[in-house]
Amino acid sequence: MRKTPGSDPDTLPHDYRLDAPTLHRLVQTTLREQLNLDQDILHAPLNRAITLEEQGQWRSALEVYAQVGLLDPALLAVQLGIARCATRLGEHAIALQAAAAAILLAPKDPRGYLLSGENCMHLGYIREARKDLEQAIRLSAKDAVLVAEAIRLLSQLGNDISS
Repeated sequence: MRKTPGSDPDTLPHDYRLDAPTLHRLVQTTLREQLNLDQDILHAPLNRAITLEEQGQWRSALEVYAQVGLLDPALLAVQLGIARCATRLGEHAIALQAAAAAILLAPKDPRGYLLSGENCMHLGYIREARKDLEQAIRLSAKDAVLVAEAIRLLSQLGNDISS
């Protein structure tokens, strides 16, 4: 394998090498934290994304959610927003990744499971879709709208468990 300029860590200038504590800090903190930005700075763009989504401007909303997500990917609202908008745009792999992140961030929140189930269904992962939609129903006893949507999606799956 031929090395390209910059591919050998020994040839990088010292300024580009990361010591272990710096690398650990980068992995353990969000960009927002690294830049020492207050979380309040994310409210305006997050509200803008929500407004765009409510107006049906899925692509624009997705872009704003993604920008906010770069600063703080651990915000549940961001991951759910990305998943919803990507679903509407037919970007099911992206939506599934964001839904999975939402489930990791809030495992008792049914919205991540609903979005995961819907996108698994679109991607042909029928067993996974059924499992996630059933979990969404179990977790959302108080949300009749979410339960109805999960039941609607489950009915589209029928008895197909081949995948």
